[in-house]
Amino acid sequence: MVLDNSKSVKWLLSLYKKLKKKTNDYTQTSRIISFIQQLKKEFYPLPLKTFGIIAVVGTSTNIFFSILNKKELGFLSWVIQGFIIFIGLDGFFSNATWQDIKKTSYFLRCINNSCKL
Repeated sequence: MVLDNSKSVKWLLSLYKKLKKKTNDYTQTSRIISFIQQLKKEFYPLPLKTFGIIAVVGTSTNIFFSILNKKELGFLSWVIQGFIIFIGLDGFFSNATWQDIKKTSYFLRCINNSCKL
């Protein structure tokens, strides 16, 4: 009750509210903040694209060195490597966000202990 009627407390609260409002106004019109938000939108699907790059480059390198060393690859090996390249290219050119993938992936939901179909 004493603090509610205190002039110094009221002054500090009004000062805090003014500073908070000015800070919010500056960040809303700031070029740096808008640039950071734009970068965040562009790099949001980055984990999926990174996996795509790693899968395609790694599998292609494996195939190249297998042919270079004249190592015979069986039919199942070709199928698996083709499947990995296909998944990698699909991930690389995907525009899905990581949040969408987490919501729709059964495996990722099971990791979080909420396996619901």
